[in-house]
Amino acid sequence: MGGAWSFRRNFGISIEKQVSYGGGAVSQEFENGWLVYHPSFGIHRLDRDFGEYYFGDLAGVTGALGWPKGSTNVVAGGKSQPFQYGVLKQDSAGVFTAQIVYPTSGVIGASFNALGGASGVMGAPVAFQVSYGGGAVSQEFENGWLVYHPSFGIHRLDRDFGEYYFGDLAGVTGALGWPKGSTNVVAGGKSQPFQYGV
Repeated sequence: MGGAWSFRRNFGISIEKQVSYGGGAVSQEFENGWLVYHPSFGIHRLDRDFGEYYFGDLAGVTGALGWPKGSTNVVAGGKSQPFQYGVLKQDSAGVFTAQIVYPTSGVIGASFNALGGASGVMGAPVAFQVSYGGGAVSQEFENGWLVYHPSFGIHRLDRDFGEYYFGDLAGVTGALGWPKGSTNVVAGGKSQPFQYGV
């Protein structure tokens, strides 16, 4: 009775049905917040304001922060909560800030580390890896992109080349196809070889 009373006092009554995400992962909304469970990260509480921002503005468990890895905590200057891919903070004025940490892995992770990591050539990752199937992937960094295809290897696109390639030329599905070399300085400018051209 004491445990049930304490739970109700802290969370209030449930106001929505449990939501299942597959693999045993679930969440449920209560009057005063949410409980979110994932087998790999455990069960964690999101206070009402954190839950509204997380599920409403950040797309919840499918969004950039991923799954909660801890519960909402009061910290100096506001509140904070750790997530799979970063931290969500709220200052004393109620303003939220999401600090997202984009992971690198596989061939791209190895190349990123070989190029000096976040303090190296590429800078820090600014997006998640994009998979194209068959082991082909790309990832955007502060200073450009790393693009890997099993048939063509891994290559670096400088920021200006990558913005034009992915933005104006439709990237790997466009007319140039996959990079076959990295961006290089040449007489009079820069150049980069691709599957179907330069």
